[in-house]
Amino acid sequence: MRNVFASLLFLGALVAGLVGSVLHWGDYVARSPEPTVRLAQSIMHDEAVINAISDQLQSAVDKQLPEVAKQIPGLRDRLPELVKRGVDAATSDDQAQATWQSVLDETRRTLVTDLTQYNSRQTSTVPSVWVKLDPLVDLVWKNVKESADPATQALLANVQVPQNVRVKATDLTHSQADSIGQALNLVSYWGIAYLVAAVLLVAGMLVGTKRARWVMLIVFPALGTAGVSALQHTTMITFNDPSSQLATTLGNRVATQLSGSLATWLDGFKYLCVALQVVGIVGTVIAVNVYRRRRMNNYSYQAQ
Repeated sequence: MRNVFASLLFLGALVAGLVGSVLHWGDYVARSPEPTVRLAQSIMHDEAVINAISDQLQSAVDKQLPEVAKQIPGLRDRLPELVKRGVDAATSDDQAQATWQSVLDETRRTLVTDLTQYNSRQTSTVPSVWVKLDPLVDLVWKNVKESADPATQALLANVQVPQNVRVKATDLTHSQADSIGQALNLVSYWGIAYLVAAVLLVAGMLVGTKRARWVMLIVFPALGTAGVSALQHTTMITFNDPSSQLATTLGNRVATQLSGSLATWLDGFKYLCVALQVVGIVGTVIAVNVYRRRRMNNYSYQAQ
């Protein structure tokens, strides 16, 4: 009966540890800039994303350029080609990666803040996911000026850079906003999950019999390793927004990046499970040797 109860404690420790690891990852992704850096790096090597960004930037700049700029003699015919060249340069050079990183990080921080406020009922407005393109537009305009001939540069000096350029990636529904907001609140409790796992593990070791406890320390981490391996190979759901090619392309890239990030993060949990298995093997060997020595001593004592 002791070992049955101990096995339940070990199972609880395994589940709590895995939940804590996933929550810890979720909190890290939501509140740390490092995942955004890796996402920006992957985006700048994705041709589909680059094409979607280029089209969106081209459209945004064209729409928000002052009409007076389009009416300047000699500039109207050259402007579309200049903007296209500026967009191509802004999505291909080294500076573009840092700029796009700042755009994504601003989007992440704004969305987390809006969802937190919505979840705490500080606002009743359902957040939308907006991508503010001003840093990229500034880079485009800089490239436009640098690539223009001296005569065109003189004309461009009279044109103001478009401001407050942003695109709506997607609208969240009430249920989506509620679910994501609650998840953001939940992931902050990853430390408690780790603590529960540690307490249950220690309790299982204390409750289990001398040899069974070490066997359980081999079996349950092995189950944890198998479960994590299965989770790492789970395919992420694809993202599709018919109203926005940029949102669809970015959504799929984000899903892929998050899937890889979670798989890498869970490697740490697998390493911990392997370490516990090693401890369990060593403990089992010691326990068996102690048991054999005691039996031999008892046999020798009875023989005397």
